[in-house]
Amino acid sequence: MSTWHFQRRDLATQWGDDVRMVFFDHRGHGESGQASPKSCTITQMAADLEAVLRSVVPVGPVVLVGHSMGGMAIMALASRRPELFGSRVIGVGLVASAAHGIAEAGLGRGLQNPLVDAFRLSVRQAPRAVEAGRGLTRLLMAPVLTAGSFGSTFHSPAVAEFLESVIQRTRIDTVVNFLRALEEHDETAGLAVLSGIDTMVACGYEDKVTPLPNSVELHNKLGQKCELVGVADCGHMVMLENPAVITAAIAALVRRVAGQ
Repeated sequence: MSTWHFQRRDLATQWGDDVRMVFFDHRGHGESGQASPKSCTITQMAADLEAVLRSVVPVGPVVLVGHSMGGMAIMALASRRPELFGSRVIGVGLVASAAHGIAEAGLGRGLQNPLVDAFRLSVRQAPRAVEAGRGLTRLLMAPVLTAGSFGSTFHSPAVAEFLESVIQRTRIDTVVNFLRALEEHDETAGLAVLSGIDTMVACGYEDKVTPLPNSVELHNKLGQKCELVGVADCGHMVMLENPAVITAAIAALVRRVAGQ
């Protein structure tokens, strides 16, 4: 939830009581409980998203916005519950996300590494020991987790420190288990469903986790109802680097679906 701090603050000021906003931490992240290895999948994240909708927003039109894995969860929900889209879900925003190919481009290529495979094995066999040695294990995982988070000209020590704290608070086994899910992720089937509603795709030009071509591909497959927002000098955490652009893109999407 905290990575949307600027959007939450600024949209609340802009919308007041006209638009209700709901935020949640995905399983194994933030204040959500520990996730079992078998549950660390994009399919389960889609089911979690549906559960949140069912419990917290049972009626009325909804616009879903997700960053990175959050966007993948939306795509997965579209492929598994297409009847929700166009009736309940009338708009979708995908920020720094991809339908597939995470391990084939950019920083994701680092997942195809024997050291990462060895680390996964140690997490499964002795998770407590790995968590206790977090400072050492971070030396291996830091390049996968932090490189490419920001663009080359980003200079906000406070925001960088905040992101580092978010990563540090996430359990190592959660991180490793979801890395496997990212390698296997392919939710292109959901794009045909999303092409029938208004969508927005946003990406930093310097994103090394989900590089810009991923977002261009999403935009092309989503068709004429999709707006593509490219953000110069920004990396994967584009909503923290240039919050005003992402906030404006979300607001514009809501205006579109509301017919304003």
